[in-house]
Amino acid sequence: MLLVFYLLLRMQLTFLTKIIALLLHPEDERSSKSHHSKSLSHNDLAALLLKLLRRDYAGVCYGFTLNWALAVAEGNEALFYRKLHLLGLHHFDLPQVLDRIAHKKRIGDSISEEELLISSLPELCLKISKAQDPESYIIDYGKRVKQPDVDAIINRIRGKHSTVKRVFYKTCAFNGRQEMMDYITRLVHCGLSENTAVLINTIGHSMGFKRLGRRWQFMDINQLYEQDTQNPYFELDTCQLVDEFFQASSQYLTGNRVAFSLDFIGSDSSSGLTVQLSTSVPPLFPFRHKWSFEQRVYFLGLAVFQGDMYAVHQCLRLKWPVLAKKYLTSNCPIAIALQLNRYNIFKMMLPLIAHRINTVIACNKVTLLHLACEYSGFAIMEDLLRIKGIAINSVDSKGRTPLMYACRASNTTYYHAVFRLLLAHGASVTLRDRKGLNALDHAYKNNHHLAIKLLEKKTNTRALSLCAPIQKPSSVSQSEVYFFKKNAVNPVSMHYSGNQDEIQSSVSMQHT
Repeated sequence: MLLVFYLLLRMQLTFLTKIIALLLHPEDERSSKSHHSKSLSHNDLAALLLKLLRRDYAGVCYGFTLNWALAVAEGNEALFYRKLHLLGLHHFDLPQVLDRIAHKKRIGDSISEEELLISSLPELCLKISKAQDPESYIIDYGKRVKQPDVDAIINRIRGKHSTVKRVFYKTCAFNGRQEMMDYITRLVHCGLSENTAVLINTIGHSMGFKRLGRRWQFMDINQLYEQDTQNPYFELDTCQLVDEFFQASSQYLTGNRVAFSLDFIGSDSSSGLTVQLSTSVPPLFPFRHKWSFEQRVYFLGLAVFQGDMYAVHQCLRLKWPVLAKKYLTSNCPIAIALQLNRYNIFKMMLPLIAHRINTVIACNKVTLLHLACEYSGFAIMEDLLRIKGIAINSVDSKGRTPLMYACRASNTTYYHAVFRLLLAHGASVTLRDRKGLNALDHAYKNNHHLAIKLLEKKTNTRALSLCAPIQKPSSVSQSEVYFFKKNAVNPVSMHYSGNQDEIQSSVSMQHT
């Protein structure tokens, strides 16, 4: 009897201990479940890319969804889903499993079909990474490629001989659920097949859908295996599909109005679909209704992101805004054009913003020139620097100049002309940021060999010029002497002073 009482008391104490631990540290229980979960999540995939490729992404929705779309177009969906299942099974120990398989190969042991598939998972992760952040793989691509450049990405990760391509694209706006349901129904009548996938993008997120008989298959990396533990996708009717799209867009547009960019991914045999989509489905722009200033900025930003020149022309013809009312934001149309290096679009917008060329993002004081130095190419920067009154040495909230941004940007690694252009227009090599670093220090910090070479030469030339007055006073111009003395007293005296009002930071335009 005493033994029974003792056992019951011990069980109660153990139970109470677990309850107390859960109350004090609930995150431990959640992380434990996540660690041993056999289904894949967005965070699991991002963690795998960090483990396998040393790529740290806040989001991977675009790269994931585009690879899913390629599998659909090639008829390899089942294989893609098997690989996702294996990624879910081994997301916490994949490197160790790969080592065991490699060891079996070395000693001549037989490899199962599942182990062969597991061995291919790093390749899938690499393709997702190359689609998510193509600019980081500039050597592989052989040129600068941005996230929305679908055909260039497909050619790289599927090969030049692949028949899969983007067969159609469009930026659409819908004034209510019924209008979008009508549009989806028209896609069926145009002959949209089960082997054509549609990427649907907002400014910050990518999803996908395809026909599944009379229903729709919906793929969202943030909701994998939520409807069915055996399948990563949802099966929805048209009404449910539209509800998902409206929910995904709710944070960007208010009320009953939404806007998306659509990319149709199929094979060369889909040329008939391209014609049907171009002629049978009317353009859907918000011109027939009065949209707010913010909604117009958002829609035009989507069109710029996708490179939809027709939509951009229509918006600019109606004098739609390319900047926010008072400030620059990282997801306004002109900023998106800079970040994606879309020169043709930027050229059309430039006359509209010349009078606000030194506008800043209020939260960090970044200017258009800062963005151009980090993301754009020579042509955009050349046009920017032609504008009278542009502040070549403006500083952000951390005291960094556009030249310092160029010294940390991967896109300027191979472009001598960019640095020569900045230096020719008076970019300072002596100004220091709030940490006391000048442009050359930033170049060393980022191992930017081209910037180091050019800035060291510029610094040495400047030092010789400044020393010259001691020997030959007449050889030094008055402006050079004044510039040196001014910076000796106050190194940041040339900082740009723009509008100082505060607003919240805007979200990044890149799909996460």
